[in-house]
Amino acid sequence: MSTTDHRALAEDILNGVGGADNVTSTAHCAARLRLVLRDPAAVRTETLKALPGVVTVVKAHGELHVVTGEGTDLVHQELELLTRRSVGSAPELEFSTAVFSVRGLGGRTIAMLSAVFAPVIWPLAAAGLLKTAVVVLGQLGWLDPDAGTFTVLHAVSEGIFLFLPLFLAVTAARRFGAQPFTAMAVAAALVYPSLLDLGETQSTTTGPTGSLLGVPFPIMVFAASVIPILLIVLAQGWVERTLDRMLPASLRSVGTPLVTLLVVVFAALVLLGPTVVIAGEGLVAAVEGALGSAPWLAGAVLGGLWHVLTILGLQWGMVGAIAESVGEGTSGVPTTATLPAVIAAAVVAQAGAAIAVLLRTRSAARRKIAGASSVAGLVGGISEPMIYGVTLPLKKPFLSGMLGGAVGGALTASSGAAADQAVPPALAGVPAMAAHGSVVLLVIGLGVALLIGFLPTVLLVDREDPDEDPDAEPDPEPTTTSTMMSVAPSAPSSADRSSRAAPPSAVEILAPMPGRLLPLDAMEDELFASGTMGAGVAIRPVNGHVVAPVSGMVIAAPAGGYAYGIRTDDGIDVLVHCGSHTPSLKGEGFTPAVRRGDRVEVSQPLVDVDLELVHGVGFDAVTAVVVTNAEEFASVTPAEVTEVEPGELVMTVITGEKEDPDGAAQEHPGERSEDVHT
Repeated sequence: MSTTDHRALAEDILNGVGGADNVTSTAHCAARLRLVLRDPAAVRTETLKALPGVVTVVKAHGELHVVTGEGTDLVHQELELLTRRSVGSAPELEFSTAVFSVRGLGGRTIAMLSAVFAPVIWPLAAAGLLKTAVVVLGQLGWLDPDAGTFTVLHAVSEGIFLFLPLFLAVTAARRFGAQPFTAMAVAAALVYPSLLDLGETQSTTTGPTGSLLGVPFPIMVFAASVIPILLIVLAQGWVERTLDRMLPASLRSVGTPLVTLLVVVFAALVLLGPTVVIAGEGLVAAVEGALGSAPWLAGAVLGGLWHVLTILGLQWGMVGAIAESVGEGTSGVPTTATLPAVIAAAVVAQAGAAIAVLLRTRSAARRKIAGASSVAGLVGGISEPMIYGVTLPLKKPFLSGMLGGAVGGALTASSGAAADQAVPPALAGVPAMAAHGSVVLLVIGLGVALLIGFLPTVLLVDREDPDEDPDAEPDPEPTTTSTMMSVAPSAPSSADRSSRAAPPSAVEILAPMPGRLLPLDAMEDELFASGTMGAGVAIRPVNGHVVAPVSGMVIAAPAGGYAYGIRTDDGIDVLVHCGSHTPSLKGEGFTPAVRRGDRVEVSQPLVDVDLELVHGVGFDAVTAVVVTNAEEFASVTPAEVTEVEPGELVMTVITGEKEDPDGAAQEHPGERSEDVHT
């Protein structure tokens, strides 16, 4: 068990890099601290390498990598506290060619949205179910809308949705490297009741309703918004880092949050807000125009894109238009009062997709959220939990729901169905929507939306792997090129000991992919090139189909799909690491075929890699094949060839105990520490 004083080690590391003022940002993975420094010349590399607990130090791509092995996350926490930054994971959005490449940006955005919502998805689902119950009881007349009980239940169920930006500000700040509580203060200012009142007025009138320093501007409703608050927190992180560089240390504690609050809130109100409001007004005008001439077209576009508009924060102009026109709908004369029926088609279609996921997925965690959220969506019109917890992360269900919303929206808009009062856009609102227009066409439209959302999802959705522990937090995905430096597997079995005690034998490690065989120092990642990760070879691949180089148990397989650690029956730990810097792709371009805990046979597929994507973002696809516990064996010898095909020899491991310089055998491998470098 480690006895490292993580606080003391963090202080020593800070001293070795020139102090806390020299640190711009920190991040970590399983075994590596990543520091971005203002003045790299201030680093005392040899001092750092000599610290107890530091394995090595590498400078790469503008960062200082300090390899600490076990307890890296704890050292990182202490570093964050010492440098005044928030304790949490590394910024999710890194300013690199990988993030800003057009290809794959949508996938990374969806992954980011899903991750930001993950901590609040269950409170959202619970509030959604309660809100659905309140709506149904109100519709049945069992709850008096003017009674105190209704008011309290409505506040309990509606509060998290209204103030959603405050919750997202915290999770986004931890992913974007911003201060969480400053982010909450920014979000609180933007949903402050007085601003909400101005925003609600603006949503049903034209012209600016607010002014700042004498400059008039339209007020945006930031309540319940998603993308706007994420963009704001991203900008906040940049402002904070800029101020930290500019302000002296004595002013930073108060000066950075003070200036950040003023700058970010002002910019959100006068730059981002008006942009969203103008876009929303244009959308309302376009929809109102289309409703008069081609209601089916307006219904199709709005029904298909409704949840995209909601994510972008463009829905409030439409909500205001609906509020103005409630009661105006008459049979055969569609107006904006018919839009709740169109929105209901969009919500019901996503609910159909969520129900399909519920029936199809093998993930217990996904099944739980799909069941609760589909009920809230189908009955009460609460779509956030099922969008962010079910359909959007899986992509195809979300697209199926968009298609169902488009077809169903065309039919419900053509029905002319409209209510004389505000109603939820779901099955609970159907009786009120039937006050005008064709009830039959309304019901058909909702039924078609549900069916189209359901069927493609059932046929096309990935069933997902069963959860190892449905209630456990997922393994954090490393964000650097090395992932498996510190794995703590179970103690070697008696079979392991007996096999290693056997007479020396030659074990062949085969090529996992076709390509040119290179020395390990051809890798861009210094930890591989220097041999720190183990002995082995590198392969410049000609295609991205990667197979197992040995038979054994998969002991490590990070979520990004870029690396696989396999332990053979002889106790040899073989790591296949696809490319350098590929962890920052967050799984984009990698299609895994195995997971940790699987038993694989030699030449069994491990992963398919989109080499075109890897090269397109400027990363090297050269793949490392290393024996990470090479020091436990007599020798690891690369093959003397230049071109290899899958299944051909790339290196040979001679088992048996090494001899020390005096001829005595080293520590028995079966009795080694359980800190296995994989």
